[in-house]
Amino acid sequence: MSDKTNNPFQFWQELKRRKAFSVIATFAATAFIILKRRKRIIKQ
Repeated sequence: MSDKTNNPFQFWQELKRRKAFSVIATFAATAFIILKRRKRIIKQ
């Protein structure tokens, strides 16, 4: 196994390089909006 997989700092750098944080944030925001609208529709 390479040292790259054992170093947490390099793991975070790789996530940044692949823009994983923006994808996760977009997914979370979309899920939040969908859930909020779903609750509003169910209440009516």
